[in-house]
Amino acid sequence: MDQFSKEYAEEHGIKVKEFAPDWQSYINSAGFIRDCEMVEYGTHLLVLSNGVSKESTHLIAEAKKANIPVKSVGGFEGHSDPEMIPAGAFPQALY
Repeated sequence: MDQFSKEYAEEHGIKVKEFAPDWQSYINSAGFIRDCEMVEYGTHLLVLSNGVSKESTHLIAEAKKANIPVKSVGGFEGHSDPEMIPAGAFPQALY
């Protein structure tokens, strides 16, 4: 989890569970493996990104395949459907 996401969560009273990628074992695929672990664990996805991250794009795709509600903040224009997510739908946790 990057520092910006952690700060955002703290400022908004959202609990954090970190998923550290295992770069030593998986080298280039570690981020994508971590995405799948987060999707398995989570019930909702809030993405904070600059809009160019391959990992964020992959994470959003995996969450949608698993029918997990997705909301994005940042540069992923067109990837978030906040109108289909009712207010209060996100529990007080960030995955």
